[in-house]
Amino acid sequence: MSDCQYKVCLIVDNPIRDLEGIVLLAMHLVEKGCQVYLVPMYQQGYEIPIIRPDFVLMNYARKVNSVLINNYKKAGINIGVLDTEGGIWETSEQYVESISWKESGGAIDLFLLWGEEQKKALIKLTNIPLEQVLVTGCPRYDYCYQPWIKYLQTEEVNVDILVVTNFTLRYPRFSKNYENEINNMVDSGYERAYMEERVKDDEKGRSDVISVVELLSISYPEKQIVIRPHPFEDSKEYRDKFSSYQNVIIEREKLVSIWLSQASITLHMNSSVAIESYMMKKKIITLDWINSGTHQSTSPLTLLVSEKASSYQNLIEKIDLSFSRGKKLTDWSKISSDSVVKWFYKMDGKASNRAASAIFKNLKDKNVKTSKVACQRMFWYGSKKNNIKGWVEALSRTVLGYKFYNYIRSEILARDNNRVLKGFKADQVSDICIKLNKVYEFEKKVMVSQHGASVKLS
Repeated sequence: MSDCQYKVCLIVDNPIRDLEGIVLLAMHLVEKGCQVYLVPMYQQGYEIPIIRPDFVLMNYARKVNSVLINNYKKAGINIGVLDTEGGIWETSEQYVESISWKESGGAIDLFLLWGEEQKKALIKLTNIPLEQVLVTGCPRYDYCYQPWIKYLQTEEVNVDILVVTNFTLRYPRFSKNYENEINNMVDSGYERAYMEERVKDDEKGRSDVISVVELLSISYPEKQIVIRPHPFEDSKEYRDKFSSYQNVIIEREKLVSIWLSQASITLHMNSSVAIESYMMKKKIITLDWINSGTHQSTSPLTLLVSEKASSYQNLIEKIDLSFSRGKKLTDWSKISSDSVVKWFYKMDGKASNRAASAIFKNLKDKNVKTSKVACQRMFWYGSKKNNIKGWVEALSRTVLGYKFYNYIRSEILARDNNRVLKGFKADQVSDICIKLNKVYEFEKKVMVSQHGASVKLS
């Protein structure tokens, strides 16, 4: 039997948020004898047909990628889903409504879920077979626990007060305007009136947060304040506003957990970073006096695990107390873990291993080979639909050469709202692998190389 008996593609949505977790999952798969390709979300349509994998792990199952999922399945590729937004929802039913079940549910072989709450809703509201649903937890939260938490300490960052923002609906980074974001959310099951109200709350919330940071820069002139925008949030307004401030920087590079683990105090309104702070026993405060109704309802669990500041003066009191204690861990003994566990499963650092085991079992049970002919058809006619545009793109890749075509395409996307920033390089992945091996010595040495826009681990 070949050492690399299966090909697996893992779709990477946003590298800033997702890459470390996906690499950890990939390294566990390599240990089990798989050849793993990390594929950028926007390049998957022409990467997957060339790779011809046995299994593709999608980053979500929405209407926007339902045709892709069905075409992969027609080519004999097994499909799994591990939702990058699978933990923080207003209700578990809302999570199920976000899935394009009618369009592509029948093509999905395996659902890997963040917690039992999502599983209960999926079983209740769909006809998915029980054996196709498995709760694993989310790999990116493995870094909150031993031994992986040591990874967060491999690089020091300069931060005293971390301010995490999440105003992606009104200020989208990867869309031309917020109306497109509203339409996408409506397609996912939200009411339009509710989403329009959230847009207004995003405008007010961001303005209020900027005012708070201005005051903090005066109150704590010797402290380093770092604004950490959501990976999907446009940061131009922050950069323009604080360009002349000596103690305020806007920073989105590196895993957010690195900044969180080294900050004395973290502030937010409705960010899932609060869950990571809970897992690492770090103090996080929600700006409760400026938190609107829609922001509070978006992710009630993040507020449950946060201390609440009732005013700016109250915030100062809490920050002063935190600084007087240094960077000691917060005592979370008074907060029950039940609410977190039902949404995020076992807090043990083993989600990536569980997900890898589930994928490997699915591969061993696979009895249909990936079709070379079907993949060639996808390559030549486009993976979304058979059209002239897809044929022209395929011809361009053939004439220009695959890597050169991808370079040209990336340059074009760079002018289109910085979408190219969702790409990544082999050396980034290799660097993560090296650091992970220092934390935990994997049995197999991982080789990393570039393959078009994707990165191969074997």
